[in-house]
Amino acid sequence: MSKSYAKPRILPTVILLLLAIVPHASAKTFRLHPLGNTLIEAENCTATSENFPYAEPCKQCSGGQNLGYFWKDSWFEIEVHVVTDCDYHVSMRTSSVEGSSLQLLGVDDEGEFREIEQIEIPKTGNWREYTSTDTFKLRLAAGTHRMRFKNLIDGANVDYLTFAVVDDGIVSYRLPKDEGPNKNPLKGFGSAWWRPDDEYASVGFQYIEWGGFEPQDDQFDWDYVEEVLNRDGSRGRHLILQFVVDWDTRTPVDDNYLGPEWLLEKVGEHRGHANPDDPTSRLMRATKYNDPTYIQEAQEAIRALTNYFKDDPRVFVLQAG
Repeated sequence: MSKSYAKPRILPTVILLLLAIVPHASAKTFRLHPLGNTLIEAENCTATSENFPYAEPCKQCSGGQNLGYFWKDSWFEIEVHVVTDCDYHVSMRTSSVEGSSLQLLGVDDEGEFREIEQIEIPKTGNWREYTSTDTFKLRLAAGTHRMRFKNLIDGANVDYLTFAVVDDGIVSYRLPKDEGPNKNPLKGFGSAWWRPDDEYASVGFQYIEWGGFEPQDDQFDWDYVEEVLNRDGSRGRHLILQFVVDWDTRTPVDDNYLGPEWLLEKVGEHRGHANPDDPTSRLMRATKYNDPTYIQEAQEAIRALTNYFKDDPRVFVLQAG
C-alpha cells in the first residue's frame, strides 16, 4: 500500500487502547526448527505497541499481508520456542522508502528487556519493493523466548522473519565412482542410530515406542520423542519415523511390551506358539491390529504425530506398525 509521511488520521483513544492490550487473533508461540529454516509471518506477531505497526494487505508479500508502517519507538513482539540450544542466522524481508533501523530486544533473567542486535532496514525507494536485511547470528538456549523489535526511525514494513540454523548437521556426501547403491544417500536410507559413526546416508530409520509416546490415553510425551530423535546416530539426519506397538523378541515375552498398557487393556492380544503344531515351541504374542478400537487409537496417534511434525524438516515419512 502506498504511504506518505503525512500526518495520519487520528483514531478514537479507546480504540488505540484496545489495540495496545488485545492480543492478535493469530498470535502464537512459534517452534523454531532444529534443522533448516523457520519462516515467521510478521503479521502473526504476539503483540504490538499502542502506536501500532498493523497488519495490512500486500500483494508482494508472503501470505498476502505485511506488518505495516510504524513510527519511531513503536514495536512488535514474537514468541519462539527452541527445543535444544541452537545457533540461528536471522534476517527479515522488509520495505522502506528511506531506510530504517530496528532494535531487537530480548527478556533477561530479571524480566527486563535488553538489546540483542540492531538491524538496519535497507532503502527500497517505495513501499512495494521488498528486500532482505543482512543476517546476524543469534544463539538461543532451549526454552521459550520473547523478542521485541523496536523501530528507531520512522518508516518500515516487515513481510516476514527467517531463522536459519547455522549448522543443521545434515550429512552431505559426494558419491565416489562405482561405490555402489549402499553408499549413495539418494538410493535408500541408513538404520544408523545404533552405529552413530556411519555417515554414508543423510536419512535414518528411527523407532519410537508407542508406550513412551502416549503413556496415558490422549496424553502425548513430546519430550520422549525429542529425546529419541536427538540420540547419537539420529541427530542431524532426516528421519523415517515409525512408532511401534508389540513385543520385543529380544527380552522375555512377559516383560517386553512396547505399547501403552492402557491400549493393551482396551484391545487385548493374540497368543500362540511359533509352531502351532508344537506346544513346546516359543510363545508368541501379537497386537490385534484389526480390532476397531486399535484402529481408532492408532488414527489418533498418527494424527497427533502428523500435527506435531507437519512443519518439521527432520521427518519426511511417518509409519505405523
